[in-house]
Amino acid sequence: MEIVSHWVNQTPDHFVFHFQVPGMLTGFPIIPKNLPSIIARDLDRELLDKRQIQAFPKQVLEMGFDMFTAGMRPAVESGKLGAVICRFPPWFEPDESSFAYLDLMDDKTRGLVRAVEFLNAAWQKPEAFSQAIAFFKPRNIAFAATDSFRIRNYSGRGGLTKELAYLRFSGRSQEIRYLYSQPDLQPWLARTFAANSRAKNVYAVFASIQGMDAVLNARLFINMLKWEAKIRKEHKKKRTAA
Repeated sequence: MEIVSHWVNQTPDHFVFHFQVPGMLTGFPIIPKNLPSIIARDLDRELLDKRQIQAFPKQVLEMGFDMFTAGMRPAVESGKLGAVICRFPPWFEPDESSFAYLDLMDDKTRGLVRAVEFLNAAWQKPEAFSQAIAFFKPRNIAFAATDSFRIRNYSGRGGLTKELAYLRFSGRSQEIRYLYSQPDLQPWLARTFAANSRAKNVYAVFASIQGMDAVLNARLFINMLKWEAKIRKEHKKKRTAA
């Protein structure tokens, strides 16, 4: 389950649709029988006989991206598309081949509001991070800031565009449900307000393994944002009066 808290102009706004690019298009292993028939029919039997498929031929990837972007059309035309998130697995490292793949992703999803999330902490190293930001900025792609157990409970920084800032919270436990506390989320308040001053839309996305964790976590963060906004407004009044 994923719950989106849409924070724009310091006011929680209406819900919009967010979509995750299918795992087969970002390098996650896929069980062959779970592939759409239109994709499977273009694969060699040797590939289909594998227990899992992780790498697909370029023409199959292009077909998959075309199907995905076509499916986004109703949300785009209705103005209800919040963002499309491309999540890359822990083994997706910052190297030449990865940037070539990101270039393919950009070409096939152009026209959509996009954010990219990396589950490999190497993308947070100064050189790789700078290269990624330089790559994303002219393409209008947001670098998702992540709070996740997948990178050892690391709260990675992100990079925004004029249109979008994307914060994603996956919890800090892989095996059990996780409810964020106020101390957990407190450092993210300043980051959210800073992003809000630079981007048109700021999305905080909460995921959960099961139950209502995402709903509860999102509600806590919304309440914290409201309280912080109130405090900042009062401080501004006091400074103006002085």
